[in-house]
Amino acid sequence: MGNRGSLLGGLLAIGAIFLAPYAVGLLFGDAVMAAAALGSTGLLVANSVVAMGIMALGSKLLGLDAGSMSASIASSPILANEAGGTAGIPVVYGRRLIGTRRIYMNVTDDNKKLHMVMALCEGEIGAIRKVYLNDTLVIDFTIATPVKTGTVTNGEVVEGTHNVIVSEKHRNNIRFEYRLGSTTQPAFSYLTGKAAEWESTAQCKGIALAYFEFNFNRDVYTGVPTITIEIDGKKIAKVDSLSSTYAIAYRSDTADQITYTANANDSYGASPPDVLYDYLTNSQYGKAITPGSVDIQSFIDAKTYCAKTKTATFAGSSKTFTQHFLNGHLEIDDTLYNNAKRILGCFQGYLVFSNGKYSLKMNRERIGSETTTSNLFSFNLDNIIGKYDLQLGDKQTRFNRIKTTFYDRDNKYGANMMYYENSDYKTRDNDLVLMRDIELPMVTDARNAYYLGALILNQSRYQMSINFTAVYTAFECEVGDVVRITHPNLGFTDKLFRIMAMGMNLDGTIQITAIEFGDAVYTITALPEILLPGQTTLPDHTSVSPATALTATTEVLTQGDGTKIVNITTAWTASTDGFIDHYEVRLTGDSTAYYTTRATSLVIGPLANGTYNIGVTAVNIYGARSQELT
Repeated sequence: MGNRGSLLGGLLAIGAIFLAPYAVGLLFGDAVMAAAALGSTGLLVANSVVAMGIMALGSKLLGLDAGSMSASIASSPILANEAGGTAGIPVVYGRRLIGTRRIYMNVTDDNKKLHMVMALCEGEIGAIRKVYLNDTLVIDFTIATPVKTGTVTNGEVVEGTHNVIVSEKHRNNIRFEYRLGSTTQPAFSYLTGKAAEWESTAQCKGIALAYFEFNFNRDVYTGVPTITIEIDGKKIAKVDSLSSTYAIAYRSDTADQITYTANANDSYGASPPDVLYDYLTNSQYGKAITPGSVDIQSFIDAKTYCAKTKTATFAGSSKTFTQHFLNGHLEIDDTLYNNAKRILGCFQGYLVFSNGKYSLKMNRERIGSETTTSNLFSFNLDNIIGKYDLQLGDKQTRFNRIKTTFYDRDNKYGANMMYYENSDYKTRDNDLVLMRDIELPMVTDARNAYYLGALILNQSRYQMSINFTAVYTAFECEVGDVVRITHPNLGFTDKLFRIMAMGMNLDGTIQITAIEFGDAVYTITALPEILLPGQTTLPDHTSVSPATALTATTEVLTQGDGTKIVNITTAWTASTDGFIDHYEVRLTGDSTAYYTTRATSLVIGPLANGTYNIGVTAVNIYGARSQELT
């Protein structure tokens, strides 16, 4: 398939410059000589920060400002169906519902069969989980007792009356086959037998594919359906075991997959450091950095931190969830800078180029030996020289409310937004609402979105930043380190700061920029959602109340030739669900037919004299279906 990524070429070159009061400039692209670029300013980069998850210091240490990306959550085409072979193919990590890119369509069997081949994403992926047609769940490989037992294998065929076809009206009207995107996957031989132009060499190696054959049936298909598929995304190497075979990077009970500490709340997704490593080193769609240029241990340490669980009050009850998981997609025609920023923005991460390697740092509380303050590097009058620049924040960078937008797994991975507010902060701000609007495009769990929103809000209250010159011994520190500063003129005694940028001046001194640090930022015990004026708390739209009190009456009519026909009038009591769009009525006799109506009664006929079974299913505006009433 060739090189499908937006490769900018060269090494990952970063130059950090200081922009007062709250910004770190950076370069992420073709290799540049840091000394040549910055030497004229009297500053040579020594340890530079790639602040992917850090758009500015202080209040904007985490998260992506809404509308700051080339493709925002609201405008993302990830759930769309696109036609043609030129549409971009995403990279999907973790568990996501995605749309499809149609690369082939044809009809055979006297126009009675429609064939479609859809490209899903870069492979090899872990699994196909669920298939939706026009937002209706049709095929479900996750049900407890599928027709096929054991592992769902690459290329499994679903057709006829297989139990995994959970929509009864689609049984005997659909055939489904897929490829997970391995580099050795075979072509669809069944399609080759139907359409000669789909040759046996059409393997689409490295691309996950879905193939559908639809029967012409006006009662089931009124047009080409919109297809969305839930998948477990790309198989990637584990940073803590790079020499092992590839493992699917999402939570699962199977032995060959990464398993985190079990909890009762079904946290799942890819490990963010695994994803970042894959994207930086992948030569097909990533940056193609050589593994030797990566500080692997820093990625392992970050992965261990991400896998820790948190317990907090959420929606009125105590919940335990994995601290940072990643479920999302990258568009390979977007810039490497934007894609890396999306990854880092979901787990408080940022990259540091130090000693010739890229290290992964975390914006986190102190752990291990760092918790003993005396172990931290000390800046004081003995090693701070010359002038210093102290910046305090204002209401432009201080917040008491955070609006988070993310892809909600409980809303079929559609865009959702929530608000997190700290009433104490709001009181201190004279009840003036100070809100920041952020996007979390690689987050699908409301708990993770709330947790990140709380961190961002707390971080915004620690706004003080300082820039100063230090003697050469400051090279004992690195970007990301927590240090202590003692300065009588400022009233500081072992006050904690985190270093955000370092540079060497031409005279051999070290320039340092740091922001105020507090362990209390990371202590989150409650994750309450606030309701803004005009908002109401909506019920779970994925759970639909069925209709009740189904009745059926028959009217038998004798025709002139003595044959009898039947009209059936069926009626029911409406579902109590407030979002019902229509009812689907199933009539089964010698064959099965389906009818839709927005009313609570339906006259069916004329029918041949016989025995019929009737069922009614309520369908809401989101496409969710109730249990069938019979």
